[in-house]
Amino acid sequence: MAFSTEEDLAYMAGLFDGEGYVGITPYDGKRRHLLRVNITNACRSVLDWIVSVYGGSIYSDGHGKRKEVYQWCMYGADAFGFLLDISKYLRIKNSQVEVALEFQVSKHNYHGSGPAHKYWSEGELKFQEQCYDLIKELKEAG
Repeated sequence: MAFSTEEDLAYMAGLFDGEGYVGITPYDGKRRHLLRVNITNACRSVLDWIVSVYGGSIYSDGHGKRKEVYQWCMYGADAFGFLLDISKYLRIKNSQVEVALEFQVSKHNYHGSGPAHKYWSEGELKFQEQCYDLIKELKEAG
């Protein structure tokens, strides 16, 4: 992470709580999962600032009711770092982020010499699926 003040992290957490998304996305036949975070906002400059600190990508998300909106996205270990940094300031998405952090840690606890997904046990894959389901439940519960 590039240097950020406590105020910057608190601001990013507030922005994320209000305009952000954390999810575990199935891919590659739905057996493997990927951590994803994004923030959607009409103010491109605030998303550019987050990119300057954490990286990631910004996409045009089409037009809202009146103006163009943008979406900042980040995945995997990079998303983990962002969530870890802002987690102590969250008020709304803290339970979802806790699950996401546990999920990402589990993805790095494998004992293989090649790509991790080839060496995950059935238990590890099941844990990833449980994290996916739990985040969905937390979102539905509000």
